[in-house]
Amino acid sequence: MWGQIFTFIAAVLCLYFIFKYLSDQVKDVKFAASSAVVFWILMQIGAAIEIPYHQSILDMLHVTAVSFVLVALLMVTRHLRPFIFRYPYGLSYVPLLIPFTHLLVLDTYFIKDIIFLSTQGVAIAVYALLMLTNDIDTSSIISVLASTVLILSAYIMVWFLTDIYVIQNYYWQILLSAGMILGGYSFTRNIENNINPES
Repeated sequence: MWGQIFTFIAAVLCLYFIFKYLSDQVKDVKFAASSAVVFWILMQIGAAIEIPYHQSILDMLHVTAVSFVLVALLMVTRHLRPFIFRYPYGLSYVPLLIPFTHLLVLDTYFIKDIIFLSTQGVAIAVYALLMLTNDIDTSSIISVLASTVLILSAYIMVWFLTDIYVIQNYYWQILLSAGMILGGYSFTRNIENNINPES
């Protein structure tokens, strides 16, 4: 319960950072990032409401949120490349195929877990690499490292430790919430400074 409240608050704060710090010069990144957060918020609300096909709906909201995170990261990566080396813009939206593939494996828990495990792991790795390989100030480097460690700790708890130890959900939810807040703040404050938007 408390863990879900923390993750909900963290998502709302991330949405605030997106609209406060990202301008319309990077409106595609702003759209993708805010869509990811909105789907995450809907998932948190859905987790508190019992409806038919409850878990399937939550899974779809979850995988869609992570897919939009990957879209935002691909857009940022594309913007950071010199114009001549940029891949076609449409390829930035390829991660949105993931929810459709997820529909095909709704009843196959092992494959569903692989999809969640891999997409979340890729999102964490790309976020850390994007932020740490670009020009950001020292205080932001510390917050990026801290957010990466917090989110990675939550990721490891959920996917690798719950089968070995009894871990209460609110442990990883608090770590994830703190990582989301630090990461959302660092990302939105610094990424636009490194992007030369297309005219």
